[in-house]
Amino acid sequence: MLTGQYAQAFLSGCVVAGDIPTEQEDQLSSFMIKLQPSWDIERIETEIQKYLDDPERLQQMALEGFVYARRYLTST
Repeated sequence: MLTGQYAQAFLSGCVVAGDIPTEQEDQLSSFMIKLQPSWDIERIETEIQKYLDDPERLQQMALEGFVYARRYLTST
């Protein structure tokens, strides 16, 4: 389930790293860092580091998340 904290993070310009809610996986997967609950800390660190090594990609993901949140997670 998509929580308010995800929406707040997107609206703050953050890229969320976590387990993507299945009901919105198609929409969210392009701007979230998908982590699996079964991964150990080393695997999580490796996955996050991949994104930290590509700041342009992170910037684009943050922008896409912000646009999505403004369009679908806020009221007029």
